[in-house]
Amino acid sequence: MLTLCSYDLEDTFDVVVGDPSSSESTRFTLHTNVFVAQSGFLSATRKPEWIAQNPGRPVDLKDEDPELFQAYMNCVYFGFESIEHWADAFEHPPHRATSANDEHNALFTKLISLYLLCERLIDFKAANMVIDEITRFSLNTGVIPLLAPTSLVYNSTAKGSPLRKLLCDYWMYDSGNIDRETLLADDFPVECLQDVALAVLKKFDEFPQNPFIRSDLALSVRTLCLKEKCRYHLHDDKHPQCGVKEQSDGM
Repeated sequence: MLTLCSYDLEDTFDVVVGDPSSSESTRFTLHTNVFVAQSGFLSATRKPEWIAQNPGRPVDLKDEDPELFQAYMNCVYFGFESIEHWADAFEHPPHRATSANDEHNALFTKLISLYLLCERLIDFKAANMVIDEITRFSLNTGVIPLLAPTSLVYNSTAKGSPLRKLLCDYWMYDSGNIDRETLLADDFPVECLQDVALAVLKKFDEFPQNPFIRSDLALSVRTLCLKEKCRYHLHDDKHPQCGVKEQSDGM
């Protein structure tokens, strides 16, 4: 946890987020020590060679959404609870104009978009917080990401992505009350169906006599997370498995 004395309040840099020609483009001021320690991308922009080539220029994130970047900033400064509050506020707008299912999928889409931003900024710590919020929200509401968020994941990530693993597990273990016609929609990601089919076939390989009476197929994303806390997390040398002390970042 950061304290006021653990970083220099006067050492800052600016980031411009959003299309500069749009009124929604926003300039953010970040504390250098905080974001350099957490984001690989922003850390690279603070290197002397980058600063020398771009004297006085803010970091340009014109392709990003200012609202998502604000949520990312809050996540870095205030931790998991800021994502939880952001999600709760988005889930309960002042004037409900859509169905609960639409709102749930809109929130899943927002959270997945925030996760993808964290990945682009090479911030595993924030990305892991966001994916934990996705699983928390799903558990609390009893719903899983449906067509729109599933499509976003498969259109925006590569094979092996923790998000793909999470969506595959949802469709394999937690989709019992979902209309199977959803899986037959023309725009449902074929790669997701392939991942789910492969996961089921692997169960047959493990339990060839009768895999579907095994307790393993009575699992859920919740129980998988309880068994393996880091199942959907990103890790590297600076972001070890949960419960393993992180390397010092000099702060």
